[in-house]
Parts: sequence; C-alpha cells; structure tokens
Amino acid sequence: MNANTEKRFWARVQMGLFCWDWLGALSQGYGHQEVAGSRTKAHRLSWVIHFGPIPDGLCVLHRCDNPRCVNPAHLFLGTQADNIQDMMAKDRGRWPVRSGEDANNARLTAAQVRTIRERVAAGETRGSLARELGVHKTTVAKIVSGKLWATVPMAATQNSGKKKGGK
Repeated sequence: MNANTEKRFWARVQMGLFCWDWLGALSQGYGHQEVAGSRTKAHRLSWVIHFGPIPDGLCVLHRCDNPRCVNPAHLFLGTQADNIQDMMAKDRGRWPVRSGEDANNARLTAAQVRTIRERVAAGETRGSLARELGVHKTTVAKIVSGKLWATVPMAATQNSGKKKGGK
C-alpha cells in the first residue's frame, strides 16, 4: 500500500470516542475507496493499514455493527460463516427470513394467490390479472407455476400453465 492511499484514507476518517466513522463514499452503508483501480471497503483498508494483509478466505467483521466504522479496535477477522453467525446472534439482518404475507415487500395475500391460480386455470390471461392486481405479469406467471408463493398449496387439478403433450 502506498502513502497516497493512506493519506486519502485518513482524509475521510472522523475519529470519535468510540467508532471512527468513514466520511467518504458509501455503498450499502459501507465506506469504500478506490485502490489500484478497484473499489475496496474502507474497513478492510483500515485492517490492512493497521495489521497487514487479510488472509485468503477471511472477512473483516465489525464488533460494533457500524458498517461505516474503520476503528481497528472494532474489527476482527472471520469467515463468511462467522459473519452470518455474528449477524444472527446479534439479531441483525432479515432473520428469520419471512415469506408470503409476512414478507416486508409482500403485495399480495395468500387468498389473492389462490384466486390467481384458479382464474388462470379457468382461462383468464396473466396480463389481465397482473393489471388488476398491480403486479407484473411475470409475477403472475411465477405464482401460477409455483416458483413464487410456494407456501400456498397448488390445487390438485391445476396445471402449471405449461402446454401439455405434442412434440
């Protein structure tokens, strides 16, 4: 690492009493800086400045759970599995993963999904149902095929919307 990279790094760090916040560019909450032509996360750069190279296969994790923090006292090395375990233990992220009506971005109810499947099986077009419900026709197609809303059982006599037979 060259002196210019470190100088640019320190120009973007605000040292607080606890965390050292990154004031430069952010992506998904994490600071980053261009280094040798590629984007490097700021907390990883901090690790390299303070401790040296990051061993292959390891991640730089935060004890403080502040993605902008570059304080080396708040950083530690671990695997991706360690990172996920840390996230789950601290109840961060989207755990447990919610599906169906419980999903944060759900636009439809289970009852609407059943109705979609019934109406398509009865001959209605996916496009007309999509317009009526304010969703994309691809969403309707994936619901009919069971790729979306798999938790809502398919009717026993319902086909998946695929053509049968013929060569």
